[in-house]
Amino acid sequence: MALLAALVQAGVAGYAQTAGLPDLTVQARLGTAFNVLLVVLALWPRVSTHHFQLILIGSGQLWLLSSVALYLRGETLSATLLVGLLMVTLFSFAWLRAVWAALLTLVGYLLLWGPVSGERSVDVPGLLMTGFAAVLIWCLSAHGQTLYRAHLRSDALAALASTDPLMGLLNRRSGRGSTSCSAPPAPVPGSWRRCWWTSTISNA
Repeated sequence: MALLAALVQAGVAGYAQTAGLPDLTVQARLGTAFNVLLVVLALWPRVSTHHFQLILIGSGQLWLLSSVALYLRGETLSATLLVGLLMVTLFSFAWLRAVWAALLTLVGYLLLWGPVSGERSVDVPGLLMTGFAAVLIWCLSAHGQTLYRAHLRSDALAALASTDPLMGLLNRRSGRGSTSCSAPPAPVPGSWRRCWWTSTISNA
């Protein structure tokens, strides 16, 4: 995804340069370089997942603030601010505690309603829909975390029920067994048809 974001920022930089928007060009070029750096950090084993997530959230906040400055200068549209706020909301509710995620989202949302709309007119229906989308992201994130914890508990209970508590081996509840019966391809006349039964079920 970081590589895709770098390609998008490179396209924005080309458009901004052609349209004569110097500040937007600088932001897009910095965004391209930063997303390439994110690709390197994602491949670096010393960078933990938690730190990588915090870097994404912090960079999203900085990108939103820089987009606000560009909007006040007339170099970008309000749709860019709304998309940026939704990205920050998604990252925050996915990787932070609900209280901190809600606080960051609320600060960004009030920033668009307050200082920004006081300087330039912002798309009011777009702002209202963005607020609804932020609440929807919170609901889906909370529901997804609940389902994830339920799946973890279910897997733990299934593993506990299918193993022997003393030996730690699979028991009869594991269901991991196979029984097959085969006959010789050319039985000798007058001999009984033989059947071999094999099973991998533990007798523990």
